[in-house]
Amino acid sequence: AMQSILGVFGYNPSLIISDTQVQDRIALWEGASKDSFIPALGVRKSFELADVLGGIGRDGSGRIVSAEVFMWFMFLLEDEQQVKFKIGDSVEEGISDPIVTSWEAEAVCILSVQEKHPTKKSTTCSQPSGGLKYTGLFQRSFGDEFGSAVRNDVSKLGIAYALIIVYLFLNLGKRDVVHSMIVMSIGCIICVGLSFSGSSGLAALFGVKNNPLNNNVPFLLLGLGVDDAFVLVAELARHMTQNVGAETVELIALTSKTGGASVMITSITDALAFMVGSSTSLPALSAFCVYAGIGVLLCFLFQIFLFLPLLALNVQRTKANRYDLLCCFKSKHEHPIHDPKGCCCCLC
Repeated sequence: AMQSILGVFGYNPSLIISDTQVQDRIALWEGASKDSFIPALGVRKSFELADVLGGIGRDGSGRIVSAEVFMWFMFLLEDEQQVKFKIGDSVEEGISDPIVTSWEAEAVCILSVQEKHPTKKSTTCSQPSGGLKYTGLFQRSFGDEFGSAVRNDVSKLGIAYALIIVYLFLNLGKRDVVHSMIVMSIGCIICVGLSFSGSSGLAALFGVKNNPLNNNVPFLLLGLGVDDAFVLVAELARHMTQNVGAETVELIALTSKTGGASVMITSITDALAFMVGSSTSLPALSAFCVYAGIGVLLCFLFQIFLFLPLLALNVQRTKANRYDLLCCFKSKHEHPIHDPKGCCCCLC
């Protein structure tokens, strides 16, 4: 179905001959009542001219002689199927109507709404003739703009990932070959990866559809997981300093009691906020909140049931005065946690 000024002419280009005939038909259309049949035109009036024209200009007698804006409304019948479609050099699979998707992509380029073809990245869209400028809102418009914004942020996200991971490796432990916490940093990254994998699997199991917005979930989980790791390690270091002769089990219990409580409160409040946000009527944002909420809960569980046990093993290793990265070897010198030796990349 279509609604445009061409409806005045019954979508018959042979009726658009001279300015006078065009103005006469428009005058007849404007003078008729909406939803009535106009015998002189042989068409039914389905819309008012103000619905399809903007910046209307009239002559001295009130007849429409010009317009600055022409508006088209086109409604397509969509039949979504599970299909594979090619975007540039990549092939993606999803639920879509390939005919409508391809038609809209061609229309976007023909009307020069975008500089580049939405699906044929090597094709540059030429400007339409006639001195007209087209602006369109298609079904694919939101996806095209959102996808473009996400792709433009990929490099920035990559830099952010690298900075957070480097910061984690450099600052989680101390400048000491025994207490450098390099292996624990790797354990933290593993917890984050498992959290994202688990959230993706569980959300898919619950029938929540994936979307490009969910590409930000790993970054969110990385920040939260690194923060949790710093809290737990800081609490462990404090208890090891205050309780020099304490057993490993006691140290981990104290760390869970103080640091674990802080991590739990933060994780529960964050997960609750995302779950409340999932009630929004925006499907993409709702799905993102579900994925993020599940990921936050899983990140907390992995911190407690994976990262803390790794911390217990790490405590046993430090008590044995073994190197962090080479735990099969012992240092010749004592390395108390409150007195780092100032080196972590060489054996000393």
